[in-house]
Amino acid sequence: MSERRDVSQHIDECQLSPCQQGASCSNTFGDYNCHCPNRYTGKDCTLDKCRMAKADVVFLVDSSQSQGPEHFKTQLDFLGEFVKSVYVGPDYVQIALITFSFVAKVEFDLIRYSKQSFLLNALQNIKYNAGSTNTASALKVARENVFLRSRPGVRKLTILLTDGMSSNKLDTMYQSALLRNSNVTIVGIGIGSEILHDELLKITADPNNVFTVSTFDGLYSILSNIRLLSCDVCSEKATDLLYLLDTSGRHSLSQFHGAIEALQSITSFIEIGINKVRVSLVIYASEPKLIFDFRTFTSANQIHQKIQVIDRDPKSVANLTKALQYVSQNGFTTSSGARNDTRQVIVLLTNGKNIDTDSMNKVNVLKRSGKSIVTITYGKDIARETLLNISSEPYMFFHLGEELFTDVSVLSTMKNLFEFNMCSL
Repeated sequence: MSERRDVSQHIDECQLSPCQQGASCSNTFGDYNCHCPNRYTGKDCTLDKCRMAKADVVFLVDSSQSQGPEHFKTQLDFLGEFVKSVYVGPDYVQIALITFSFVAKVEFDLIRYSKQSFLLNALQNIKYNAGSTNTASALKVARENVFLRSRPGVRKLTILLTDGMSSNKLDTMYQSALLRNSNVTIVGIGIGSEILHDELLKITADPNNVFTVSTFDGLYSILSNIRLLSCDVCSEKATDLLYLLDTSGRHSLSQFHGAIEALQSITSFIEIGINKVRVSLVIYASEPKLIFDFRTFTSANQIHQKIQVIDRDPKSVANLTKALQYVSQNGFTTSSGARNDTRQVIVLLTNGKNIDTDSMNKVNVLKRSGKSIVTITYGKDIARETLLNISSEPYMFFHLGEELFTDVSVLSTMKNLFEFNMCSL
């Protein structure tokens, strides 16, 4: 006689919310199934397909005299963040590092380290060696030595980080052409105020593969785009984007105007549409308030006009905890126009002060429910580490400082982030 199941003991596992990334849950007898968004896989939708992509990536890190030990270390820290954002191994992403000044040096090749932890430890021991900027040597060593061990049929990337011009421009152009002709994509990252943008364009032969940042801290804002280039499994997807704007009196009028300008710039970067990106705006001071939901506007011009008339409340005190609670309960509901199976993104604009434990708890609730959080802050004396923890990834944190949008490179890096490709958010 077959064993009879006791239906009275059946438990609905979906009530425990096992599915991550906003995935829907279907209960079965003694089990459950998660219906994962396109970017995720695994039992609970915790595995990021883009992190699982295959690629052979060679970093060329500038160790020239103009760098200095501190900026050199920042480049290595950036490389470390990239390592953390992918799966490392012979079946996933393999990473090599070449440093260059007078000459190029292979610090480790593609097959040296098969685990993320080994790579991160190795980066701690790379030495700074000052000299001229012999970019050509680094490109040549990448082609003749390092990529010889590249896997057949796997995407090949060279990522060049530099803060100045190469010491032999003609040879650099020649070596970059040879490398590209060997089926390697070159990405150029220019750092600082003395970048020769035209030279980077000629090295990469693709304007989409050139990134510039005004400071070394700005490297993190382009990490999503670099990661995207190593991924070939992602596709565009509809996005519900909620702006959460601090309108309290805890920041100056100029800072508030900068926040408004940031919202307008972001809106210009994205493609608004019924089946594309839809936008909602919630403002907060002592209380949160919905200005418009996802169904209200269908064009960037309409959103711009509404944002322009937002005023701050100079006598009020911001209650971020209450605002986050409101977004958690009401921000992405069906009644607010939010769609099923879309990417859900929150852009928090704040001056970055007085962020307490209660606020962080609300942030974690939102992240666990599959929301991505981008943090944009301005002014001085910000709680940088806390704001980095609020952001879903380090490259989703922007500090505009006092200059706001006078620096064109800030707009450039924000544009790269808000192209809304599946791998970038």
